[in-house]
Amino acid sequence: MKKTNMTGYTVVGDLRLSAIDVGFDMRRTGHLVKLPKTFTSVGLDDGRGETWLIEGTRTEMIAEIQANGYRVAACDLASSAKGDRSGRGNL
Repeated sequence: MKKTNMTGYTVVGDLRLSAIDVGFDMRRTGHLVKLPKTFTSVGLDDGRGETWLIEGTRTEMIAEIQANGYRVAACDLASSAKGDRSGRGNL
């Protein structure tokens, strides 16, 4: 997994969770994150006010999303646990 500090940048990652991109902090509102299977990166905020670009496997990205306080949709957790690499989108 590759983790790059992108603090101060916008439009970070295939999936953009950073409050500066979304317009609000998804962790505070309890929104569920759904990670399309074709995405290879995610931009997210950590608890220290920094924005990170996470690049890696689906399992690695989901782990980082959860570790930073975001809620992940159950369908993504199930496919990640099975090692699903079908490449089909889930949206």
